[in-house]
Amino acid sequence: MSTVLWIVFFLLFPAVILYAAYKVKILAKIGPIILAYAVGLLIGNTNMLSESQLEIPKTIATASIPLAIPFLLFSLDIKKFKIIAGHSLLSTLFALIGVIVAIVSGYYLFGKHIPEGWKLAGMLVGVYTGGTPNLAALKTALNVDPELYILTHTADTFISIIMILFFLTIAQKVLLHILPPFPKIENNGDGDDNTTSDEMLSQHKKHLELYDDSPKAFARIAKNYKYYPHLLYAGLLTIAIVAVSFGIGKLVPQNYFEPVVILSITTLSIIASLFPQVRNLKNTFQAGMYLILIFSLSVATLGQFSKLIHGSVDVFYYVAWAIFVSFFIHVLLSAIFRVDVDSTIVITTAFTMSPPFVPVIAAALKNRYIIISGLIIGILGYAIGNYLGVLIAYALK
Repeated sequence: MSTVLWIVFFLLFPAVILYAAYKVKILAKIGPIILAYAVGLLIGNTNMLSESQLEIPKTIATASIPLAIPFLLFSLDIKKFKIIAGHSLLSTLFALIGVIVAIVSGYYLFGKHIPEGWKLAGMLVGVYTGGTPNLAALKTALNVDPELYILTHTADTFISIIMILFFLTIAQKVLLHILPPFPKIENNGDGDDNTTSDEMLSQHKKHLELYDDSPKAFARIAKNYKYYPHLLYAGLLTIAIVAVSFGIGKLVPQNYFEPVVILSITTLSIIASLFPQVRNLKNTFQAGMYLILIFSLSVATLGQFSKLIHGSVDVFYYVAWAIFVSFFIHVLLSAIFRVDVDSTIVITTAFTMSPPFVPVIAAALKNRYIIISGLIIGILGYAIGNYLGVLIAYALK
């Protein structure tokens, strides 16, 4: 294949993956990002690309993240954070403490044995405060080797599945032995609070639609032509933000160029979200997630199975430590300060597995009242993950 065809492939094949996942249920359950990684690894390990052509996915992967961050953050509504109060606020603080303590301690136990383990620490901070988008952003900010990135994502996916199954099944019953239940007055379900219930139901449906990155959401967006100009305006603003950020990056020493650019893009995107004209642009979050799919396909192409197998053990241990120890600390602090079980589980979900999993876990807990706070905290994680990841990484370097 020629260079032009490969470029077209990397930019458009994620749409094929989304369409396939939309049509085939088993593919939807596997997830578009995992499918993108699988296809990328297959291409990269079957010599379909020549040595010189490997620069194509490398360039696309490098470019896609700076473009994705603004799209992901434009819909951020800072005013919504006032909803985070009481137990939700405490639980968020405890979750952050758990993540930082687990990752810093894990670095000294496992990270030092991993080449560029300090970069892995930064990525783990990102993924456990904002999910895959932050993991990808910090891969770019810290200039992480593709094999280490893929290893990290693979280990995180595997262990997160265990956590999800735990949360979906016995977590609430187990943790009720040490944590108080969710306040009954807010979760009686007997019809005494119909107005509040209807308002909350409407709000969380709006948030679900806003941050829905399922194949069905992309299919719906593809048919909704009236919102295409919104994506064009968001694209032009994104290009301007990236251009300004690259200019700022040129003002610092070369060693700090990547993190400064990523943090600058994050900051300018958050500032842009303060304007209703930007915040109300439709489908920008989904456009950002499409760019994450492009990144996933491209970066996986650079991964070599031999390197992945050789370096998997220490990374797996570090990721497992980060997930389980951070959760243990979160639960311990919640027990000491009497934070309820549902808030603890949902905040952990929002941070370690990203906002789209919040409604799923809330449904398993039979508690719709925690969806809004869980989603908002998850989006907050998108905003702070890049800053915190870079800070921890360079502190450990």
